[in-house]
Amino acid sequence: MDTVKASSGRQGQIMLVQGMPSAVSRGDLGLFPGTQPLGKRSRRGKTPSYHGVHGGYKALGLALFESLLERDFQTVLCADPRVQAYAVQSHQLHYWLPSASDGKTNQNPHIYTPDVSVILKDGRPVVFEVKHSRLRLRESWQKREPHIRRAYIEDHGVHFQVVTEQNIRIQPRLSNYEIMLRHRHPADDVEAEIAVRDALFRVRQQSNIGEVCDACLLRDNRLSRSYSALIRLALGGEIVLDLNAPLSLATAIVRKALDD
Repeated sequence: MDTVKASSGRQGQIMLVQGMPSAVSRGDLGLFPGTQPLGKRSRRGKTPSYHGVHGGYKALGLALFESLLERDFQTVLCADPRVQAYAVQSHQLHYWLPSASDGKTNQNPHIYTPDVSVILKDGRPVVFEVKHSRLRLRESWQKREPHIRRAYIEDHGVHFQVVTEQNIRIQPRLSNYEIMLRHRHPADDVEAEIAVRDALFRVRQQSNIGEVCDACLLRDNRLSRSYSALIRLALGGEIVLDLNAPLSLATAIVRKALDD
C-alpha cells in the first residue's frame, strides 16, 4: 500500500492512504459543551428504532439515542470513571472506499457519523460505533468498518471501536450502573463525602458499603447521605466496588484510594 506524509495543521503529521486522505468535519470531534447531534442516515426501516434522550450527566450536548442499545451504552459511559465526557453524533468522517470498475480500482467518497465520541480523563479521544452483533456481521458494514478504523487512526490518531450488546449488556454490571446513577444525588453534599473518606480510613481493610455507611459520622440522614456519597466516590474512581454481584450494602469495596 502506497503511503505519503502530509501536514494537517493542528493534527500534525498524518498518513494519507493511497493519496486519499480522510477528513473530519470538526477538528475537536465535536467534543465541546453545547454540541448537538448532526444526525445519521436513515435506517431504512429494517431495524426497530427507539428514540429518546438519556439523562447522562457527562454528555456535552443533547444525549440523543436511537436504540435501546445506544441508551445502555450511555449508561455505561456515565458510570465508567475513566470517561470524562462524551458527545452524540458530534462530527462526521469523510473517507474513501475502494470500488472496482472496468478492471480498475477507484476511490469513492463516503460519509460516516459515529454514534458517540468520548474524551477520557487522560485526555485521549475515542470514537464509538454502537451496533448489535448481528448487524455488525452484515456485508455492507464489514466492507466499511476497516476503512473507517484505518481513517481515524492513520489520518487523525484517534482510536475507533465498535461495541455490541456483548460489551455493553454485561450483567449484573449494567443493572448496578443504573442503580448507581440513580443514587448519585445530591452532588453537592461535601460534608457527606468528607465523612465517607474518613470512614474509609478507619474501617478494616476488606470492608463493604454497609460497614462504611455505619462508620460515617453524620447526624442527619446518615445512611442515605453516606450511601450516595460513597456511590459518587465510586463513579469518580476514588474507590472500586465489586460489581460482579447485585449491588447492596454487602457489596465489597475492592480498592480504596487511600490505600494506593
